[in-house]
Amino acid sequence: MRTALILTLCLTATASWAVPFEGSWAVDQERCSKPNEGNIRIVAGSYFSHESECIIRNTTRRPIGYTLALDCKSRGEALKETIKLRTLAGGTKLVVNGSTLVRCKGGRQPPNHPTTDRASP
Repeated sequence: MRTALILTLCLTATASWAVPFEGSWAVDQERCSKPNEGNIRIVAGSYFSHESECIIRNTTRRPIGYTLALDCKSRGEALKETIKLRTLAGGTKLVVNGSTLVRCKGGRQPPNHPTTDRASP
C-alpha cells in the first residue's frame, strides 16, 4: 500500500511538471501548419526542434519557469543542450531562451515534427 502511494505521488508530480510546456509551439498560428525553423514540440520527455530530436534528461523548476537539460541528436551529431523556458498568458505562449512562441491550437502539429512519443538520439 505504501509503495502504491509513493508511486502515485511520483507519477502525479511528474505529470504536473509536464503540463505547462508540453505541446506544439510556433512563432504564430499560421506557422503551426508549415515546417519552420522556429517550431518546436515537447511531448512525453522529448523535445523536437527543426533539425534536432532530444530526450529531456532533467527538468528543473526555476522561480519563473523551467530549465531543461537535453541529450540531442542533430544532423547525426550527439549534443548536450540546456534551455530555459516559461509559459505566459495562461499557457498559450511559451518563452524559450528569450524567444516567444504560441501554442498551436486544436492539436495542430508542425509537419516537420514527429508524432512519436519518444525521440531516439
